[in-house]
Amino acid sequence: GTGAVRSNAALLQAVRAANPAAVIIYKPHPDVRANLRPGHISNARDWADLVLEDADPIAAIQACDCVWTMTSLLGFEALLHDRPVSCLGMPFYAGWGLTDDRKPLQRRQRNLTRAQLFAGIVSLAHNLGLQAVAEGVETEAQMHILRSLGARHVQGYLIGAPMAADAVIPSLGAKVRFGPSRPDICPPTQRRARA
Repeated sequence: GTGAVRSNAALLQAVRAANPAAVIIYKPHPDVRANLRPGHISNARDWADLVLEDADPIAAIQACDCVWTMTSLLGFEALLHDRPVSCLGMPFYAGWGLTDDRKPLQRRQRNLTRAQLFAGIVSLAHNLGLQAVAEGVETEAQMHILRSLGARHVQGYLIGAPMAADAVIPSLGAKVRFGPSRPDICPPTQRRARA
C-alpha cells in the first residue's frame, strides 16, 4: 500500500520537496518502460536531474547515497546493499526500523535487523513450498551469510558475470532440454517468432 503519494510523478515531487539541493536520479520501473503498467512521466526532468532508462539497478543503488520509493522491490535491494531507504508507501520491508517510513504502519511494532528480515522472508518462502533465490551476490562472504540465513539458491556476479542474451543458451550447452518436460522454456527460434 501507498499513502498520499500514489504516482511516480508524486514520488518525484515529494523527493524534490524533501531534498531541494540534492542531485536526484530517477529510474523508471521496467514494467512502466515496457508499457505493461501505468506510471510514465513525460516531464520527469522537472524534478529529477537525471533519468536512468537502461541502467543496471544494482549499479544505480551503489552509486546513490539513498533510495526513495513507494513500494518498489528496488528499495529492498537497496536495503540489502546497505543504502538508506525512504518509503512513501508500506512495502513488506518497511516498518521494521530499517527504513525511513513516511507512512507509518502501527501494526509493525518491533525492530528487526536486515538479517532477521531476510531470514523471515526465506523462512516464509520455504514454509509456502517456494524456492527463494538470493540475488546480487558478489562476494564469498555475502554468499556464506545468505546461506547461514537459510538461502539455498543464490545468483549474482560471484556465480556468473552478466552476458548477452544470445550467449546464454550456448553457454549452457547440453544442460538445457526444450520440449514438453519444460513448457516454461521455449527454444530461441520459437521465442523470436513470438516477439
